[in-house]
Amino acid sequence: MEETYEKHLARVQFTALLTDPPSVWNQAAVSAYHQIVSALEKAYGITLVLFRVPDSEMRQRPGSIQRAPLSGRHAANVRMLEGRNCDERSMKRRMNGIRLLLEKLEEVEGRQESGRKR
Repeated sequence: MEETYEKHLARVQFTALLTDPPSVWNQAAVSAYHQIVSALEKAYGITLVLFRVPDSEMRQRPGSIQRAPLSGRHAANVRMLEGRNCDERSMKRRMNGIRLLLEKLEEVEGRQESGRKR
């Protein structure tokens, strides 16, 4: 029973993140995502290392860009956002991959349970 509860709890946390992702994938948001991934790994007994965000994908992002003056005396000015962020499309791909994997796992588990009941 506890195993099923852990699966449901981890799945609900993941579904909440999937339906309402953060507007910016900064370090805090990615850390929260990794906590949910860890809960899924523990609950389902699987490894989701391929869906984790490697440090190399966390980069500074431009916040504002000021064009260079027409005189050409000064270069354009780029102000970077504080902290490091991950690309939103990359996060969507990761989360959709996990969603598809969990659906398949649950489908297989459902078939196994119905086979046992017969």
